[in-house]
Amino acid sequence: MEPETDPFLIPRDPGEERANEVVREFLIRASPPAAIFRQGGSDGGYALVVPRMRGERLLTVPGVNEADFHFHGNSGTTSARLADFIAGAVQESGADHLKLPLLTNPQASLLAAQLSERLPEWRLSTALSAVCPTAAGVATEPGILRKAILRAEREGLLVEASSTFPAEEIIALHRQRWGNNRGDSFFGMLQALLSGGLAELVTARTRDGRLAAAQLDILGTKTRHCYYVAADIEQASGGGTAVLGIQWRRFLLSSSAVYSFGRGSERYKYQFATSCRELFEIRGFYAPRPLLEEG
Repeated sequence: MEPETDPFLIPRDPGEERANEVVREFLIRASPPAAIFRQGGSDGGYALVVPRMRGERLLTVPGVNEADFHFHGNSGTTSARLADFIAGAVQESGADHLKLPLLTNPQASLLAAQLSERLPEWRLSTALSAVCPTAAGVATEPGILRKAILRAEREGLLVEASSTFPAEEIIALHRQRWGNNRGDSFFGMLQALLSGGLAELVTARTRDGRLAAAQLDILGTKTRHCYYVAADIEQASGGGTAVLGIQWRRFLLSSSAVYSFGRGSERYKYQFATSCRELFEIRGFYAPRPLLEEG
């Protein structure tokens, strides 16, 4: 395949790539996998892992459920070299299940076809796995967000950017809102992104200093990603919208051209979105044909 037509050779956003590397390496250190395979060898780079889990032996990417963007393969890797690496990791790991998320449709279709050639005993398919609302070509602040900021000020909420990550408070707020569905490593990853200058955090606090809402955006070079949000919707119902409003203002003042609302189909995101990215995944299962024919 010619380089100009290979969807894996599209130039990468350097800001996103740095953030992607921080997420990958932090999660590998925080939750060491049962097995790890590096395209760059021991020097690091793109990784596939077998997480510590029971049952089927899954081969996937680190933090498979934690990212809103993911680069497959080291920079400059063609689809053919990437397929060679993945197929080799499948064979070496003894995996019986493969999951590769967050691909564009052209990437997923091409890579699945190339893996099918290399893994004839596997059943592979691609599917739409998530949608990501985005806003581009905007230069103004939506009225809903402006009103939310004014309302927060009237109600005594202090909404401002924070250079520190109040981990204990954010964990408590998250568990109050969403339950205990995130481990400490996830919040450690958020802190690593913020301390590395790869993210910005906006918080809303009540008059007595209690954390009412928090939003962390990952800073790509061209795209700003609304990555994590938590809010106390009972005690400060407008806090979450107010912190989004401040992040939107910071987006307008930045060099980013696109605001991404992250994976998910929550209806509020489409009040501000102008388009939507589709994200695909490859799923594969070991199922040798002779065994199926015998059955």
